[in-house]
Amino acid sequence: MSSLSLEAFLDGKTQRNRSVQTIQTYQSILGEFFKGYDVNTFIVDDVEDYLLSKKGWSPSTFNYFLIVLGNYTRWQYDHLKLPDDPNAFYSYYRRVEELRKIQRIPGYTIKREPTRKALTLAELDVLLRATERRDFQAYTFAVALSYFGLRRGELVNLLLSDVDFDENKLNIRVEVTKSQPRFLFFDPCIDDLLEQTRKYYGTKSQSDRLFPVSDETVRRHLIEFRPLLRGLKLGAHSLRYTYVTHFQNILKNDILLKFMSGHNIKGENMTALYTQYEANPRPVKEAMLENHYFKELEWWGR
Repeated sequence: MSSLSLEAFLDGKTQRNRSVQTIQTYQSILGEFFKGYDVNTFIVDDVEDYLLSKKGWSPSTFNYFLIVLGNYTRWQYDHLKLPDDPNAFYSYYRRVEELRKIQRIPGYTIKREPTRKALTLAELDVLLRATERRDFQAYTFAVALSYFGLRRGELVNLLLSDVDFDENKLNIRVEVTKSQPRFLFFDPCIDDLLEQTRKYYGTKSQSDRLFPVSDETVRRHLIEFRPLLRGLKLGAHSLRYTYVTHFQNILKNDILLKFMSGHNIKGENMTALYTQYEANPRPVKEAMLENHYFKELEWWGR
């Protein structure tokens, strides 16, 4: 019997005088999960895939599974042995990091609280990693909406000509936003993704839009990932709200943030403000390229 096997874990529970019912519950929950995954090598991606397959679970069932699995991963972490062979150190530390990631999967907020609109950084990490693996369209929607703070209508009406790949600049026209025009900048990492997006849709459509899809397509792809983000209603608006919320904590400059979000500012001449930032784009560049909240994501540094 492997020292990290499920049987060894349950034996430890027995020796610690856990009730028969508790041990049987653990065995049932973990046994079902490990039918599809190796007990010694399962990773955070496996757990997320499993949770996405359990859309009918109640919040309490979802949370209880995470508690039981978290209990097991902590036990496995405590029983890992540093290898004698230096060549095996990399595999050891990779395993340790995977166990830590599994323990950070967010649970369901059951207590009645005001509905949250913004994703935490940990939740955004989970979303971006999951969509990247499972659904390229959902991935591009999630990145664009949360990186640029776009409205859903703005996303689907962006033209290819609105993306300046030479200057790494995105222009959001008044015809698109129906509010205030603005421009934003993007990192080379996002440049690569926008280029992939252009090529992906270029093989499927002759449209002059960057995302030649409908509002409904965006909504449908994103809601598939709601089971991973308990306690909020995932959608284009929540991703835009995530952008505003995290930038609000970073910038401490309401006028700049409202410009970057396309909001009207009471008492401000928005045309004059646009002209001002166009003449001196440095504040917008610094915010988007140097101080962007995406830099705090694990996904960003992968």
